[in-house]
Amino acid sequence: MPWQSYTALGLVGLLIVVISYDTITYALGGNQATISRVCLGIANRHHGFAIILAFVVGVLFGHLFLPQHLGP
Repeated sequence: MPWQSYTALGLVGLLIVVISYDTITYALGGNQATISRVCLGIANRHHGFAIILAFVVGVLFGHLFLPQHLGP
């Protein structure tokens, strides 16, 4: 199996783990325990966190989805 397949499976697995964790925290702790509510709470208390997080997510998406030019 090529490494691209391992990477794709790892990303799908990570997505499943995050969704499962968020579902379990919602079921056991309510809406206040979900990932999005915790991030919103931190961003409301620490405005710099929201700015840095938005920048980091933008860089990550740019790295993942913009074409990378490799030499011949």
